[in-house]
Amino acid sequence: MNQKKLTAGKLFAELGRALCYLLLFLLCQVLISVVYSLTFTLYSMLTPGVSVDPMELIFACTDQISLISGLATLIILAAFFLLRRKNPLRETGFHTTHGRFVFTALAVTPLLYAAVSFILALLPEAWMEDYAEAAASLNQKGVLITIATVLVAPLVEEIIFRGLILSRLNRVIPGWLAVLLSALLFGVCHGQAVWMAYAFVLGVIFGFFALRSHSIWPSLCAHVFFNGIGQLAVYLPETEETGLLFMSILMGAGVALCVITVLYRALRPLNPKHPA
Repeated sequence: MNQKKLTAGKLFAELGRALCYLLLFLLCQVLISVVYSLTFTLYSMLTPGVSVDPMELIFACTDQISLISGLATLIILAAFFLLRRKNPLRETGFHTTHGRFVFTALAVTPLLYAAVSFILALLPEAWMEDYAEAAASLNQKGVLITIATVLVAPLVEEIIFRGLILSRLNRVIPGWLAVLLSALLFGVCHGQAVWMAYAFVLGVIFGFFALRSHSIWPSLCAHVFFNGIGQLAVYLPETEETGLLFMSILMGAGVALCVITVLYRALRPLNPKHPA
């Protein structure tokens, strides 16, 4: 938190900015969904024998909606900061940071994915059925869904929740509370109870990465890696043996990367410009 004297005006101003960035993120998704729904509804009305269920359509086009709304969010943010004569990259959290922060974030990501998968496997079947239905789009295959899930979604979410919301909250409230609040918003935006729960946990971890490194590069790399692992798992055969082997490889890779990270930190002190 900024150590300068905090006034009620500054508090509400920063909270208002954080809320506006959240609303932009949500409105882009809603508007693109509405456009898709109205377009295909109009098409069905003008085409005899064709009927469209708007909700089914939205679920079927989740990858396209996510991709387009994400790109729209990025364009609006870039235009907003450029019009204000500010650097979009700096304003959204792309600050220079020490490489070891990025490597540490990448090192723990396989273990995070394995832990989340293990916990999900222990949940009641009814919970998982609801989660599977909500997250059905994540199990699709194809170039478009891969780009949307692995690249665009992490980029937009890290910019909004860590680069903009967390950083603005951290100016007026303690860092730990800013991380929790931004993670809570991140979790709630996923919409389904199980998904919200583990998204909140990931949001706390990603928020810690961003807060510690003063940059969203570590959390962005970890987010891309996490989603990439999930997308890779979609292409694996759905057998128990394959699943166990995949988890074993992930855990082994995670442990090895963490050991390398610890050794690296011990052998090469941090540059004073990037405090630990």
